[in-house]
Amino acid sequence: MQKTGFLIATTAIGLVLGLTQAQSAGFKINETRTVANATAGSGAIGGDVTTMYNNPATMTSLKGHHFAAVGSFIIPSTKFKDGGSSSAAGSDGGNGGEFAFVPAVYGMWSVQPNMQVGLALTAPFGLGTEYNSDWKGRYHSVKSELRTLNINPNVAYKINDMWSVGLGVSFQYADVTLESKINNARFAAGAIDADSRLTGDDWGAGFNVGLLFEPMKGTRLGLSYRSKILHGLRGDFTNNNIGAATTAQTGLTNGITKISADLTTPESVDFSVAHDLNEAWTLLGSVVWTRWNRFNELAVRARANGATIINERQGWKNVFMFSLGADWKFAKDWVAHFGAAYDQSPISDQHRGPRLPGEDRAWLATGLDWSVTDWAKVGLSYTFIFVKDAKINNPNALGDRLQGEFDAHINIIGVNANFKF
Repeated sequence: MQKTGFLIATTAIGLVLGLTQAQSAGFKINETRTVANATAGSGAIGGDVTTMYNNPATMTSLKGHHFAAVGSFIIPSTKFKDGGSSSAAGSDGGNGGEFAFVPAVYGMWSVQPNMQVGLALTAPFGLGTEYNSDWKGRYHSVKSELRTLNINPNVAYKINDMWSVGLGVSFQYADVTLESKINNARFAAGAIDADSRLTGDDWGAGFNVGLLFEPMKGTRLGLSYRSKILHGLRGDFTNNNIGAATTAQTGLTNGITKISADLTTPESVDFSVAHDLNEAWTLLGSVVWTRWNRFNELAVRARANGATIINERQGWKNVFMFSLGADWKFAKDWVAHFGAAYDQSPISDQHRGPRLPGEDRAWLATGLDWSVTDWAKVGLSYTFIFVKDAKINNPNALGDRLQGEFDAHINIIGVNANFKF
């Protein structure tokens, strides 16, 4: 048990240092578990300590003490094709999708035969896009990053052979960076672009609850809820090289302004089912609802006087993700995973922007686990995500219009190591 605690502590340091960005439907990261990657998100109940993030009640299906380290390498491609933007000069931006590494760490201890406690360290929300600084959409976005760390202690209790419950609390750190250019030439012919940068961070808190029902041997149903978390971001809004004509027309000035902004990560409800067909095959399914209408606007205010600096309408909608999968134990120490999913985007055409040009997505995934010994298991997964072409035709606050289409796809390679003590 002391050895497990040391592993969690040392790996957690690496997790904090490795906070990273990733693309997802909205800015939610589904790649917190390699098995979930391999089954396209459908393997959310039982058999693995990493399922505690989705449903803490699943810890009662495990005995002993467990530790898992997970890493997902996200390799996105996001390319823009211009269709009549107001800025004729400039490139199409190159690949706006940023490579990301998303780590996660899990530990679980059986304190009694029917009670388990666990700790999940994850990065459940994030985004990362960066375009060439001279691209046609530079007045909308050049660089966008959201990085999170979620510290989530959990406890689970097995009421009887059919029912288990779980409860957890989350302490979540969020860090935001947004960069763009300002079009001085709109107000003074020939003027070079100005630079704009916004940063902010905050800690927030929330909770999660889960229920596990086993009506018969080999059949498991799970229902879980994860709350919203409100972040009151505080940071700086910095402008450089703003011309006198731009200041006269817009009121924007050079320098640093202390700002505040609200960011709410949304609540979600997860219903999952697993059924053992026989000793070799297990069928999996999951439906996840996410309340993305929490992200209704991006409002940035000056802390000194409360004046609004930025107020961008987002208008996101609530969505579902549907996934199906299967586990195949084809040999004593080997399990193969398969999955497919349909992931709705919360972003409407009316409010789509280049910071996160999301659209509906389809997942195909596979993976392999090898039990090296009775106490150690390693795994590898691969996921390909098809993203529907995302059309954009929107002006920014100063009237600079970005019009065209984003073509995107995502490759994800996941690795994991699980230990039992």
